[in-house]
Amino acid sequence: MTRRAHLILLVIACISAGSLQASLSLNPLKWFSGSATTESAERIDPKQIMENKAAPILEKGREKFERGRFSSANRIFKKISKDYPLTQAAGEARFLSARIHMQQGQFVLAHTRLQEIVFNNPDYPKFGAVISAQFQCATALMEGARPKIFFILPGFRLHGEAMKQFEFVVANAPYSDYAPLALMNIALIAERQKEPELAIDA
Repeated sequence: MTRRAHLILLVIACISAGSLQASLSLNPLKWFSGSATTESAERIDPKQIMENKAAPILEKGREKFERGRFSSANRIFKKISKDYPLTQAAGEARFLSARIHMQQGQFVLAHTRLQEIVFNNPDYPKFGAVISAQFQCATALMEGARPKIFFILPGFRLHGEAMKQFEFVVANAPYSDYAPLALMNIALIAERQKEPELAIDA
């Protein structure tokens, strides 16, 4: 065989080897890539795991809530909020807890629970109901609802707290139907408290 033929065979061998190397990945993680790896990645979803753990606990709390066992229901709702704070279940637990506090006339606590939804569960599907409940809490305080001391004695009127809660309504949902009403109520409270500049600003 001539030297030229040897050279041609060598060139062909180098080209073939290069093509083969290009077709094989040098990353060993890709050697076994495929549906099995994808399926295992899909199975490991930390958020879904937390949701699955919180869901049955929420159902227990909801059952107690519907039976009127508000104290035990609220304990369950607070546990969910503490242990699974960013789940959809926690959003619902906070909302139901707020409803309990509203029924008991505890409008400051109710508003706190509702605001926790805004901060921790912004994708909560009943967001409109949250804003509505916040507006109700603020309106009740504006109209003279007073917290109970030791659940018996009426406390002080909380017009300043009502104003703050209306401000949260405006901040949380500035383009909602509740925002202009909240601003009007802030102006009314400010006028009653002899704060004309704040009333004009609102």
